[in-house]
Formats: sequence, C-alpha cells, structure tokens
Amino acid sequence: MIYRIGNTALFVTLLLISTGTIADQLTRAFTLSPTTYLVTWAIILAVALTIWYYVLGSERSFHLPELSEISGLARRRIAITSLVAPVLAYWVDRTPRGFAESALATLTTIFIIVGAVFAWRLRASGQPQGEPTRSTWFSHANGLTLALCAFVAAAAAGVTYVPNNDDHYYVNIATYIYEHGVIPTGDTVLSDQSFRTYARSSSWEVMWGSLSRLLHIHPATLLYIFWVPIAAALSIFALAKLLEGFNLRHLKTALITSTAFLVFDGANRYSFGNSQASHIWQGKAVYLALILPLMFAYLIRILTNFSTRLAFYLTALTIASVGATPTVFITSVPILAAGLLIALTNKQRRAFLALLIPMGYLFAGGLLFKYARAHNYAPKPVTGNSNSPDIYFINPPTQKYMPSAHDLLHEIAHPFAYGAALTIAIILGWLAIRVSNARTLIAVCFGFFGVLILPGVHEFVLKNTGSASIGWRFLWLLPIPALIGATSSTLVLGVSKITSRPTPLNLALAGSWIALVTVLPLATGLVPWRIPSWEKGEAYVANPTHWRTYKGTTETLKVLDVIAEPGDIVLAPIGISSSLAATTTRLYTVSPRDDYVRHALASVPGEFPEHRIQIAKWVDGTLQEKVSPGHLALSMSLVHVDVVCLKPEMQKKYIPWLKQLGYVHDGHMNFSHSKKFMWCGRTEKFD
Repeated sequence: MIYRIGNTALFVTLLLISTGTIADQLTRAFTLSPTTYLVTWAIILAVALTIWYYVLGSERSFHLPELSEISGLARRRIAITSLVAPVLAYWVDRTPRGFAESALATLTTIFIIVGAVFAWRLRASGQPQGEPTRSTWFSHANGLTLALCAFVAAAAAGVTYVPNNDDHYYVNIATYIYEHGVIPTGDTVLSDQSFRTYARSSSWEVMWGSLSRLLHIHPATLLYIFWVPIAAALSIFALAKLLEGFNLRHLKTALITSTAFLVFDGANRYSFGNSQASHIWQGKAVYLALILPLMFAYLIRILTNFSTRLAFYLTALTIASVGATPTVFITSVPILAAGLLIALTNKQRRAFLALLIPMGYLFAGGLLFKYARAHNYAPKPVTGNSNSPDIYFINPPTQKYMPSAHDLLHEIAHPFAYGAALTIAIILGWLAIRVSNARTLIAVCFGFFGVLILPGVHEFVLKNTGSASIGWRFLWLLPIPALIGATSSTLVLGVSKITSRPTPLNLALAGSWIALVTVLPLATGLVPWRIPSWEKGEAYVANPTHWRTYKGTTETLKVLDVIAEPGDIVLAPIGISSSLAATTTRLYTVSPRDDYVRHALASVPGEFPEHRIQIAKWVDGTLQEKVSPGHLALSMSLVHVDVVCLKPEMQKKYIPWLKQLGYVHDGHMNFSHSKKFMWCGRTEKFD
C-alpha cells in the first residue's frame, strides 16, 4: 500500500514536470503569458495521460528475475581493496596544489578507469541464484520502513534552513511571474527587465510562478514550505526504487543506511545530503534527489526487461531533467551513453533505439541552450575605470578560474572522512548489486567519471561546455546515496560469511566492516543544519512554516513595507539582498552576487557594476576599513541607492552618517528574542 502510494506520487510529480517542460519549450517562442502557458500545459498533460493509460496501460508490470552473486574469492579481494582505497582519498585531501598535483590526479583517475574495467569483467561473475530476493517493498514491514525513512527525511528537510545565494537566479523568476503576470526575459533582480540576464534553459521557475499566480499563493510559500518536505519524502521513494532495481538482499538495511547518510551528510558543500535537505526547492536539487535515481532505476529495467512503457517513462524523465536544470547536459548524457554502450554490447536493438530518443532530445536541447548563451551578452573584461574613474577600493576581477582535475578531486575528498566514505561505498556498494546490467551500468558510469576528470580531459570538457563553476557535479554520474545503502547490505552479508571461518585475518576484516557500517552514515559528523568552520554561509534549525531566507530578511521586509516605494533600489547585506530578490520584485537590489551583476550590466552604460559590488561588500561588513565615507557616498549616488539597510554591528557607526546624506525616512524592526534590530533608511533625492 505505502509503496504503491509513493509510486503514484512519483509518477504524478514527474509527469507534471515533464509536461510542464514541454509546454514551456513550446510556448516561450510566441507568448509571455502564464495563462497561455497553463492552458498549453493542461492540454499536453491530458494527451500524456491518455497515451499512458490507453496505449501503454495494458503492458504487464515489471520484475527483476535475475539474481546473481559474485564469487566468494572476488568478493574477498574487492572487500580488501575497499579498505585500501581510502588511502588515495587521504592523499588527495592532504596534498596541496603544487608540483605533484598533476601526477596525483592522473594516478587517481587511472585507478578509477582500471577499477571500472575490472568491474565490467566481473559484472556477470557467479551463477544466477534461484531463490527470490529476501525483501520487497510490498511486504508490510518493509512498507513501514519505507514510510518511516520518508518521514524522517521530510522532517529533517522541513526544519533545516540553509539559505542559498542562488535563489535570486531561480525563485526570483517565479516571484516575478506571480507579481506581474508576465514570464520575464530580462533582469528582474536589479531592474524591471531592463538588463540582460543569463539565458534560461530550465522550465522549473515558470511552472512554479504560473501555479502560484493561478493559486494566488506566493511561490516562496509553495516552494519553501509545502514543496520541501514533500520532495524530501519523494526522494526516499525514488531511492527505494533504485535499491529495488539493484535487487539487494537486505533492502530495509540499505534504505535505513541511505536515509541516515542523507540526513547526516552535511560537512561538504558538494555533498548529496546538503542538496537533498536544504536546497530541494531548486531544480538542480530536484534533479539530483528525484530524477537521477529514477533514471538509473529505469535504465536498469530497460536493459534487463525492455518494454515500451519503460521507454516512455525514461523519455519523460529526461524531459523533466531538462526542465529542472542545465546540469543535465553534463551528467545525464554520460549516463544515457553508458546505457547505450551496454545495449550495443548486448545486441539489444529495441533498448538501443529507445535510449537514442532521450539522448537525441538532450543533444538538441544542449545545442539550443548553447546557441542561446552564445547570443546572450557576455560580460566584457573589467578594468579599473570601466564605468567611471572613481573606483577606489577593489581590484578589478581577473580571468575566471578554471578548476583542474586535482581541484575537483580535492573538493569531493574533503574532509578525509567524507572522501573515505565515498570510495568505500563505490566499491562495497557495487558488490551488493545482484543484477548484471545494474553492475555493468554503475561500472561504466564509474569509468566515464574517471575519463571526465582525467587531467587535460577535465579542463577541456569544462571549457567547451561552459561548466567550470559546476564541474564538481560530475560526481553525480554515480548514485552515491544508493551505493551507501548497498554497502550496508554487503557488510551484513560479508560479515556473516567471513566470520563462519574465524581466522585472525577474517575476524580483523569483519571487525573493520562492522566499524564501517556503524560510522558510515555519520561519516561527516555533521547534520546539514550545521555549517562546518571552513564553509561560509548560514545554517540552522527553524520553524518549518517560515520562508528559507537569510537571517534579517523578514525584519528587513517589514521595514521596507513601511518606508520603501515601488521601484526603489535597496542596498542591503548580500545574503539579505539575494533573499529580497527571491521574495519580492517590486523593489530592486544593488548587488546580490558579483557575477550576476557583471553579466546583467555588461555593456550597459551608466549602471556602474563595480560600484554596486563595492558598496554591497561594504554593507555586508567586508570592506569597513578599506573605504572612505566619501567614496561610499559617491558610489551610492552613482547607483541611485534609495534605501540602505544596516546590520546591528554597523548601525552605531554609520546611521548618523547616512542621515547626513539624506537617508532620514527610517524605520527598524527587532529580531525575535533579541534587543538588536534591522535598520533601514530612505532618501527622496532620487525620486
């Protein structure tokens, strides 16, 4: 019952995303009306449901008949290798950039590729076993476990607040649609569509903005409050579907371990748990937590027991992924290519043709996106006197940094416990998979990951795909949370087998495995609502009925409701600026993020992007000692700052000075359970 409910909810959710994506891609060429978009969406949804139930509904449900074990000797050798593999993670984590970095990165990637080759050779090792899997989600106890894990994930996500400085890219678009009834094509953060923004490929924001306008509910309320726990729970159902596709012996143990890992996986900003709980209102996190596990699961099913129904579902998943995030172009393409390679090797013609359809869709979408980006205004190199000779206190930006293979490996292997957990999970988790095509798929994806991070290849790919800032997402080629769960299944089985022959070596290995399965879910030692000392940002536990915004945003909004006028330009701390842009488009911020400002204002005369960035850093508290009041006053005058908002630590020094500049229409709002307050002042000289 519980599994069927989760399956239905997943189906409805992903059908909505995929049909909404098609509707956006069809209508964006001729309309900016959310009403027209919604009508088109409803028609496409009706057609898709008709096809599903009347054309594909007669196909039989799918099951995984193949149950094969890897031989005991191979299992033992791989298990020992898993204890040695973290040494590489330690070296990568500790080795600084320098003379040895290229050699180290090369050694690591060759190790990955060789490991994938051996995995390919072992994929069908062992004889198929006749007994059925020991657990399925249809049994009562397992269904309760699935429901409990989904509840824990939803509860953790509901109270986890990690405000994200990307929200002015995403939630802002939905908010603009909600407030203005127009799908934007230009900047809505710094202006009312007057400036150039990044070319949009995803449809996620248009969906939520249009639904918000239809329901008369603010998109921040829909995304931050309602969607987060629902999506977190659905992600566990998606994960369970992939674990089922692996045909694990110990399904409950695997799901509990995976859920624990996701809840406690908070020490690395690139970690899976951080995206699962704290950013799941963004399309890229939905892609990672919901769509990718299902893509792996249905690839395995298509390669094992092809049906047209499965092919239809995989195509819908691919469309939904394009609607969610451009990241799909660097991650789903290699994953589908791995499936194509397996289908070609196994001479599965129907599966091969079925995979060509979503692959072709991805290539077409990628080319269109690249064309749109190429014809969008790109920021020009900035010099010290780009817009004015009066920029004093920030060095102009240098050429954008291109991360190397060593940088990527270092980031995902840091801290060492996290890197060790990943390497162990990839090796031991693979052992638990009892479906040959599933083993092969993970092995090929592992090999592709090694190729894509090979020094030279890595930099080439990043440069030619424009993905330098998101190159670390190549790690998404591996379903790490599922492999973490599969690792626990391996350990339960492995310990029971090895301890049946209690030699000192076997007992030592069994003891190591028990220690690993105990600490693996807590490998990072931090929950996502605690930010590690080496990371920047905010993270805390809060009321699940509150918007996920930076501290001070709620108080700032209340003050602005009293003193600000529509169209005012607001200078506020950077995190608050990003949250303001996500929750209202009736006011405009000065600079929520450097790269966004430079792009939106590229080649626009008289908008002074560097001055915007400088005074934003000042009000954020990072330039207090490096800038004179005269320089600040000049920049605020050039940018036409209508409202300035100050954090408590800056108020005593700067409020009197701002009032002298004319920011006399002021107000403040106390923080909850505190005598401190947020202060904002407004001037009328730019009205």
